[in-house]
Amino acid sequence: MRILAVDDEEDTRRFLKDLLTQEGHEVVTAATGLEALAAVQIHRFDAVLLDLMMPEVDGFKVIRSMTDHWVNYRVPVVIISCRRDAHSRSFARIFGCARYLEKPFKPEALIEALQEIDQGRQETVASR
Repeated sequence: MRILAVDDEEDTRRFLKDLLTQEGHEVVTAATGLEALAAVQIHRFDAVLLDLMMPEVDGFKVIRSMTDHWVNYRVPVVIISCRRDAHSRSFARIFGCARYLEKPFKPEALIEALQEIDQGRQETVASR
């Protein structure tokens, strides 16, 4: 799978890239919401891993903007955030996010979420 990992913390981006590359995924990283929005307009991703709390353009704005511009395809979004409030989880549900993982999360939980996304993607392709 081709995955976009968006987080303003360099250590988190590096961890996600290392973990998912070892699992056989191609990982592109973005440090800001603006970088993420530019990346999804230029490249096609199978999934986006998105932090909510980022300066300037936060994850909420990224999801809203992505939703407004999904013309050709809809990319599954996995929220990875330290926010534990009901509002954030509700927002993720409203915008159809595939999963909401709280930091710190277990790597197995992320891998499982991506396996579910990949399985759904393969089933969609097979049914065409």
